[in-house]
Parts: sequence; C-alpha cells; structure tokens
Amino acid sequence: MAEELTVTNGTTTATASTKAVDKEAPGIPDYLNAGAALLWPLLFFCCLWFLRREMRLLVSALASRVADKDSEVVLGPVSLRKIESRLESVEMDQKMATDLVHSKAQAGVDAAPARPAEAPQPKVSSPAAEKTVAAQIPDQLQRIADEYLNVNLPDWNDRVRRKDELTARMALLVVRESVPRRVLAESKNEGILIALAGAIHLDPRNGDDFWLLEGGRNAQRLHVRYRFLASIARLADRKLIRKENQADLRAMCLKYQEGADGSLMARVKLTLAVLDDPART
Repeated sequence: MAEELTVTNGTTTATASTKAVDKEAPGIPDYLNAGAALLWPLLFFCCLWFLRREMRLLVSALASRVADKDSEVVLGPVSLRKIESRLESVEMDQKMATDLVHSKAQAGVDAAPARPAEAPQPKVSSPAAEKTVAAQIPDQLQRIADEYLNVNLPDWNDRVRRKDELTARMALLVVRESVPRRVLAESKNEGILIALAGAIHLDPRNGDDFWLLEGGRNAQRLHVRYRFLASIARLADRKLIRKENQADLRAMCLKYQEGADGSLMARVKLTLAVLDDPART
C-alpha cells in the first residue's frame, strides 16, 4: 500500500490509493456444470421409464373417457350436464316470459300472485271423483289441452315447436288462474298433465315434487315425459325435492327411458345428473 500526500492552500490532503491484486476465487469446474445441466433431464426420463406402464394406463383411460359421449365431465363443482340442463331451463323460461308479455298485453290484466303450496291429498280413484276433477279444469285450459293432443304436423320440428307453444300457453293460464296442482295431477288427460309440468317449471313451489310424481306416472307421450323431466330438474336445482320423494322420482326418470328417442334419452341423463348431484342436498 502506498500513501500519497498533497498540500493545497495550506491544507494537507491525504489521498490513499490502494493497489490490490485481484485474485479470482476458485470456481466450479466446467465439467461439473455440464453434468448438473444434464442430470435433471436424465432423472426425468428415468422416472418416465419406471412409470411407463402407469402412464400408458392413464393415457388409455383418458382416451376412452373422451371418446365416450356419455361420460360425465366435471368443471369444479358443476358438471356439463347440469350446465346444459340449466341453459335449457332458461330457454323455456324466456319463451314463457315472452308469451306472458303478449298475454298481458292482450288481456290487459296482471297475472295472479302465486299461491302457497298445496297439501297432498288422497289420489282420485272413482269415476265420479274424476268427473269432479275434470269439472274444476277451466274451459279454456281444456280446449288448449285438446288442441295439444291433436297436433299432427308432418315435420317433427314444426310439431315439437307447436306443442311447446301450447304448453307455454297452458302453463301461463294455470299460473294466472291459480288452477290447483291437485286438479291437474289427478287428470288422465296428457294435455292437462303437460300443463302441470309447464306450470311447475314456470312457478316452482314447495310440494310440487309430490304432484310431479302423481301426474308423471300417467305420462306416456314422449313430449309430455320430456317436460316432466325438465320440471324435475328445475325442482332439484331449486332444492325443492324432499328426501322421501327423491328415490321415486329417480325411478320415474329411469322408467322414462323405455321407448325413449334420442332427445328424451338425453333429457333423462340431464335430469339424473341434477337429481343425483350431492351438492344439491
């Protein structure tokens, strides 16, 4: 080390200059760095080699799952079938809401407020009682129900569209006129039964699971069964199905698979996906 002194205007200033010899710290040899760079890929491929059988099984299982159109795909807590069922319910509601606006504009009155749930009553069995039930059905509703049963358009899409329109009209009429669910559920007329399913989908209430069971047992037409399935899913989505009725409703859904076409079969699967959802309970 050398120290240099300078004097400026009587002031002595010391300037220290240090001469240091740079010494490089000993580093890691290059061959070790290269070995470390190759170590991780080598370990990765070794793991793949030892797990090759498990990997093949995993890939095979994923491929079969994707190829199976009936497999359930779940995104977090919500399955794709539940999403599809809800979207279809929204579409039905939109159609009915549009018809309701038109109905109010034509009638110039507001829809009647929803009534509380009806208590289940003994099922009608005698012919006299059935006549009494039929007498409680509004004439306008009966006319639309008869028109529904007589729809016979040659094109399938036109036929279904017309039936959907009539179902929406009947559902709105049931809600507006506060027609008792019991009267509809005890009818043997499938036009009246689909009015029940449409009304429950439009205005779900506590106790409606009982009426769907009562009326759904007499549903034979595919379109009528389809609307009952949609209403079951709506109640399940709203948590309005009681535990004592869930098994019977599920059995009814499975029964609807008998003689079902592709559309109805798909609706059965959608409804079962919502009905069996553990997050619903």
